[in-house]
Amino acid sequence: MSNVRPMNSLRRVLAFSLVLLASAAQGRPVGCDDASLPPDQRWNGATSFTTPALARFYSISQELTAAYKSNNVAAAQSLATEYLQASKSFPCNWNYGNAIHDSNAVLGLLALHSGKRNEAAQFLVSAGKTPGSPQLNSFGPSLLLAKEVAQAGQFTAVEAYLRSVQTFWKPVDMSVLGALLPYFRDPDPISTWIKQAHEGKVPDFGRFNMLPP
Repeated sequence: MSNVRPMNSLRRVLAFSLVLLASAAQGRPVGCDDASLPPDQRWNGATSFTTPALARFYSISQELTAAYKSNNVAAAQSLATEYLQASKSFPCNWNYGNAIHDSNAVLGLLALHSGKRNEAAQFLVSAGKTPGSPQLNSFGPSLLLAKEVAQAGQFTAVEAYLRSVQTFWKPVDMSVLGALLPYFRDPDPISTWIKQAHEGKVPDFGRFNMLPP
């Protein structure tokens, strides 16, 4: 009996590691042949090689988040545009999917807060066109723009975005009730949200209503 708990813990760690590895593989863009690419454009380039441009590509994300949270609209707009432009140089990098999603998400939020609902909806659809990434596949994307676009009545865009996200993210309900009582666990929350958006309802994202990006 004394070995049961350590063994269960080991199994959980191994299972989680396998999930992360699978997520990383799924986030890797199709057709990226590492041997044919410059080192700074390879999927695993960050572990073996870097350039000023690649270092900048990684650092923009934190600056973008800080600018948005501090309500620095001009900086957030500029950084999101820079991030999106920089992503074109690194389509095979592991951070590519994050850049596509997060830059469009911030641009959409800024548009929505300026009263441009249709433009915000377009940015949401563009955010959903990310191929995924190790982070997006494992922990999921920010759903704040999806929630606010739904509240603005743009349900078609929300449904399209969720269907795109569903191709790389399989969220697990780890709420208190979901963890303790399987009866309360939704095995496929994205399908539930898609159904709600299709019916003209604001999806109940619950704990998945994460802050951007």
